[in-house]
Amino acid sequence: MSREIEPSAWREVLRILNEGAVKGLTQGGERQHTPQFLQAIKHSNEVFSAFKCHSMGVKMAERLHDKDGNLRPFKEWRESVQPIASHHVGAWLKTEYDTAVLRAHQGSLWQEFERNKDILPNLRWMPTTSVSPENVHKGYWTSRLTLPVDDPFWQDNHPANRWNCKCSLEATSDKADTGHVAEMARQDNTAQQGLENNPRDGRLFSDKHPYFPDSCSSCPFKKQSKLKNWIGRLFNGGEGKEDCYNCPYANRAIIEAELKEKYPLDKWEHTYISDNGGYLVTEHQRIKEGKRNNTALKIYKKEYTISMVAVKNGLKIEHIHETGRPPKETYDVICNGIATELKSFSGGGALVHQVEHAFKEQGAKMVIVRLENDDKKVHDKLLEARRKLKGRILYYRESEQVIRELF
Repeated sequence: MSREIEPSAWREVLRILNEGAVKGLTQGGERQHTPQFLQAIKHSNEVFSAFKCHSMGVKMAERLHDKDGNLRPFKEWRESVQPIASHHVGAWLKTEYDTAVLRAHQGSLWQEFERNKDILPNLRWMPTTSVSPENVHKGYWTSRLTLPVDDPFWQDNHPANRWNCKCSLEATSDKADTGHVAEMARQDNTAQQGLENNPRDGRLFSDKHPYFPDSCSSCPFKKQSKLKNWIGRLFNGGEGKEDCYNCPYANRAIIEAELKEKYPLDKWEHTYISDNGGYLVTEHQRIKEGKRNNTALKIYKKEYTISMVAVKNGLKIEHIHETGRPPKETYDVICNGIATELKSFSGGGALVHQVEHAFKEQGAKMVIVRLENDDKKVHDKLLEARRKLKGRILYYRESEQVIRELF
């Protein structure tokens, strides 16, 4: 079973869901959201799209062979997967888009509820705009259910926890329900599969949606042996599932899909991806240049070594080719979108001069310095460069390999 995401399909599904989210977030006028909330929605859409596209791909791959195990001709296979495609990128995607609109809007409203709860401490369930009201939710708005913003009821019961729900909530200073209505409501759990979470967490779909695996051991993006699976089940009391939206394996699959889009494999080597989201991609031409002679190989190894430390610190590195570039654009890498030169020093004699050369002659806007030893004199020279020169300076000691920035 493939553990990869088809980049083009993933990007298109993500684009559609993000459009729905933006529409929902801006309904009723522009709203103020925290950067963390917006990032959560973006990431949740990335993960959901990854599992959706993988689920679709697996179902299509199952049709490659006929019932006798023979490989189907392409035309026959294409016809056999048409119903799968029409569901996943037709009716189902339309429903998911509509749900993204509704739940992004609800999540946006929750940001306001939280900000204003000191003056409007309670929420009232309001009537639906749907022509076909759902009975359980109808019971909430006909009884004018009113509960505190912080009531645990809202975690599992809220508008948009059923597909195509068009109910809403209204913040109010009216007294909250404390009697029979509130008690009966708290016993309900009407969420449909995939919509269990309250979108105030920035997730437009829950990881209980059928696209997601039932357990970590069945995750399509997680690589582990059967022995490791068995040992995990033995000591953890059975097959469980962690949070799919905070899964390093899913995150890695997403990064790989993004890299394949941005860096075609015929020109770039996808050298390394770290668990914290950093990556190193290297132009094939630079690898060839590094093999020319001993001097070039030594320089290449220095650049590669520093780049790997940067990646393990969460930075994103493009290791670009060396020859044939314009004057004053001869920096080594692009780090997080910034032209960057890589330097290594065991002594401080030429440190200030070489860092200055990187900024003024090589076109670098940032320098990453490896200090090969813990000599205080070398570090003092680095501080001198920081005082004299304009440009960002990052550094790390070889003994600890933790990148820091001088300010």
